[in-house]
Amino acid sequence: VVGPRFEKKGGRRYQQQLTQHQSKARMASKGGDDDIDVMFSPFAMVQHPSAQHRVLYFLCGFILCLAPAYLFYAVKDLYLETYAPLYVAVTVCSAVIMSLAYNNICCAKTHNLLLAREKLTKAGRDKRHTTDRVQVTSSEAMAYSLTYNNVLFLALFVALSLFCFGRASVPVNYVLSVSLSAAVTSFSSLYHM
Repeated sequence: VVGPRFEKKGGRRYQQQLTQHQSKARMASKGGDDDIDVMFSPFAMVQHPSAQHRVLYFLCGFILCLAPAYLFYAVKDLYLETYAPLYVAVTVCSAVIMSLAYNNICCAKTHNLLLAREKLTKAGRDKRHTTDRVQVTSSEAMAYSLTYNNVLFLALFVALSLFCFGRASVPVNYVLSVSLSAAVTSFSSLYHM
């Protein structure tokens, strides 16, 4: 979400801009324009995902990060009995990082789609249709976020595990390929914001 641009911090112009921005925010929260409240209400939900979305993002990330664990167990003989703490730590940490990436992409796509659809449909100002449009847009953005991040993670994982760390020891290969894939995916999701 793009915020207001301010001058250099600490200057008089910066203080004026900050005060104006804060007063506009207060006016909007005290019962400002209903269209603005309806239009920007989904952004608060998306930037700070609900508990349902957090659980969904974590579960998707966890299942995604289990695939490399299974591959290393089945193909590279990284036995579960010996390396269980390694599997758990890398999978859980990578799932948390992936859940952040899911949220970032979902937030950016929801914002972009809502703005584009708002420009296309200026005539329909009914709250019910706006709420339906926000829900549909949010679902579409979530589906795109899951698909984009999963494909990017798996492509990075294959490239890192086979080509970059192929000659490293198996545990090091697993840790680096999975954690770096999750980290690069998360960092790339910041550029969509």
